[in-house]
Amino acid sequence: MKDKFELKNSIRKNVLDLDRYIGGEQVSQKTIRLNANENPYKVPNVIIDDIKKELEKNKLFLYPDESASGVRKSAAKVFNLKPEQILLDNGSAAMLSLIFHTLLDKGDKVTVASPTFGLYEKYAKVNDALYCTVEWDDDFMLPIEKLLAVDAKFIVVVNPNAPTGTVTPISEIERLLKNTNKIVLV
Repeated sequence: MKDKFELKNSIRKNVLDLDRYIGGEQVSQKTIRLNANENPYKVPNVIIDDIKKELEKNKLFLYPDESASGVRKSAAKVFNLKPEQILLDNGSAAMLSLIFHTLLDKGDKVTVASPTFGLYEKYAKVNDALYCTVEWDDDFMLPIEKLLAVDAKFIVVVNPNAPTGTVTPISEIERLLKNTNKIVLV
């Protein structure tokens, strides 16, 4: 007789070993959770009207343009880029997941100044990568030399950083970029 199927026996150990990510706690309906990027305001009527117009076209049965070519073309014009230089996804968590899955192989290192947003560590561990942290400088300036000292595949610069609120000036990010040939995710 076969053993009973258990899903956990099919899941990679490094994924099972992760603690569950817990987002910001909802204190009350009157509290604005800045860490959740929520909009505390009512959706403007002009947006509701645009949604209604799109619904009236009755094209919900069609599969959406998976490359979001229209949005990418518009964004490219605004930022003076080519549409193929624009990458879109369903929110920042999905985008970060895509980036980490695409860039990391088992054993690769990712480095970041800590403390910072907890999902970076989770995404590194899901991909069997090594999550390396360095401490912020005493003045909470980006610790560029410490980040560069780690032989990492890529460096994450969280700007503004949560939970410290640290804002790294563009000039410091440019200094980091000039001193590395690594991928820098800002």
